[in-house]
Amino acid sequence: MIKSIICACIATIGFSWSQAQPKLQRQWETDTLQVPESVLLNLKTQTLYVSLIGPGNTSALDGNGSIAIVDLKGNTVQPQWATGLDSPKGLGLYGDELYVADMKTLVTLSMKDGQIINRLEFPSAGMLNDVTVDQKGNVFVSDSKGGVIYQVTNGKPSIFLNNLRNPNGILADGKDFYYLDSGTLFRVDSQKKITKLLREWKNRQMAYNVMVTTF
Repeated sequence: MIKSIICACIATIGFSWSQAQPKLQRQWETDTLQVPESVLLNLKTQTLYVSLIGPGNTSALDGNGSIAIVDLKGNTVQPQWATGLDSPKGLGLYGDELYVADMKTLVTLSMKDGQIINRLEFPSAGMLNDVTVDQKGNVFVSDSKGGVIYQVTNGKPSIFLNNLRNPNGILADGKDFYYLDSGTLFRVDSQKKITKLLREWKNRQMAYNVMVTTF
């Protein structure tokens, strides 16, 4: 079995973004999951939902992907809460539904039992990556290889942003929308005005860390 590690860290940011260097302290780690890709906190149940790509090719349409549930102490509660996925990545939660970016498909799972409710295909997508949901239930999913961020409203997809380089992490926060593109952090307001917040850094992983620990 391929073993991978998830680490839980606490970050402290006490200064301006221009000097932001998050201090992380490892709290726990688990090595019982097969190729974890994304982690989503469920505030209601105080558990973590973890997308697992599984063994083999990380981009294969092989049905090896799944979702696990881990508690806040690093214990695996359900190693395969949801199955039947290919290479699941980003996760988004709204109401009783969990949305999963799975290569060329946005999969909807029931929060009650992990069963697949719907599969929305994106035939032209390169690789669907991250997912976020706004307060109205609009679902957004980034296509890293296609340079597009999609919006799904009432089950119907449309292009929210395009002509991007390599969009990855996304976050809907109130009236604002944030996305990372090739290591640079941007904000999109309600009028779709785009503002660059953090320039591309030599260490791109730092930009990802700042986005995760700031919001």
